[in-house]
Amino acid sequence: MTQPQTSLAPSKTWSITSLILGIVSLAFGYTLLVPIAGIVVGVMAKSREPHARGMANWGIGLSIAAIVLGILLVVLFGGLILAGLGLGAVSST
Repeated sequence: MTQPQTSLAPSKTWSITSLILGIVSLAFGYTLLVPIAGIVVGVMAKSREPHARGMANWGIGLSIAAIVLGILLVVLFGGLILAGLGLGAVSST
């Protein structure tokens, strides 16, 4: 009696998690925790799941973009708030 052959598809769990964290980090990038988790999981996915490197790379890229965007927004809005309070750079002429 022969057993039916089942092909086990390689797991993509880490890569999918990295991609989801990367997408979510764009919405919640100001927390800094979600993008860092996306980068860490993406790096782990690249070593554990070489067949799903594309999703892991996208997750890492989106997480890095969220961190950069978050830093830019903090600098921009921080400068606007300081300028509104009159604490910004003042030229004395």
